[in-house]
Amino acid sequence: MTSRCSMGASTSASGDCSAMGKASICCSNESSSWSCWRVRSRFARPRLPWGGLGFDMCFSLLVGVQPASPPADSQPMDRPRILPKMSHRFYVNQPLAPGPLTLHGPEAHHLATVSRFRVGDAVCLFNGDGFEYPATILKLGKKSVELEVADPREHSLELSIRLTVACPLPKGDRGQFLIEKLTELGVTSYIPLITERTVFAVGDARAEKLRRYVQEACKQCGRNRLMQIEPPLEWSTLIALSEAYPRRWLGQPGGSRPVVPSSLADALVAVGPEGGLTREEVAFALQKGWSAIDLGPRILRVETAALVLAALASLSLA
Repeated sequence: MTSRCSMGASTSASGDCSAMGKASICCSNESSSWSCWRVRSRFARPRLPWGGLGFDMCFSLLVGVQPASPPADSQPMDRPRILPKMSHRFYVNQPLAPGPLTLHGPEAHHLATVSRFRVGDAVCLFNGDGFEYPATILKLGKKSVELEVADPREHSLELSIRLTVACPLPKGDRGQFLIEKLTELGVTSYIPLITERTVFAVGDARAEKLRRYVQEACKQCGRNRLMQIEPPLEWSTLIALSEAYPRRWLGQPGGSRPVVPSSLADALVAVGPEGGLTREEVAFALQKGWSAIDLGPRILRVETAALVLAALASLSLA
């Protein structure tokens, strides 16, 4: 049975609450748990011309503090914008140059409909070439946005080394989390790794989703170069191609403790699947000059181990 209560209010048969001159709280008790579901205030006097009741006034009424009245000569205030006027970043999958530009597709929809920018607002465009392009909105349409692009400016947040991470892609949201965080850490490229115990393959459709995750992460973290999603590689192929990297680290229990190097150098780090690498796979990597790195006594998930190794490889005592 559902019961309802109110503070400073009368309750109707339908469970609605009303109050004259004071705020009301309505609560419902369902499944032995209480939850507050409405805070509302009604007044007999007409709606005020200066914007009505805001959160501060409702809270003041709730705690019993009389709010200050607006000045007698106050004028109606414009309703505030949902988003403040600030530069937002948008990814454009095409060459950019100073001059007019018409934006279509999801980014145009996000700019005009979701973010609700207005004509004259400033935004920031990037396409992964290492530059960002300030732009001003000229015209907003239902399916397109016209902008005036200004001169590009270089704003690099990239690491001074090439850092590649190879590991099997975790399932579900954990895979998205891994790609987003690797992008934020400044990783140069990600290789979906295929080992003997890998159970989740990365096809073309999945790889395209991963690239979209990279784009969204770059918007958030400020990178103007995209982390590359490389084609999947077999373990033996990865080891054969790894000689181009001065540092090759393998996350493996029983290995050596991680040491922050005295100088930075290009690095390739790898993590096995949830079931771990086989003894033969580990032995093959060590034979080819890889270093086994122990990440502690606790069992880490694939994405956790990959992120820890990536962070360690990007550090230096210099």
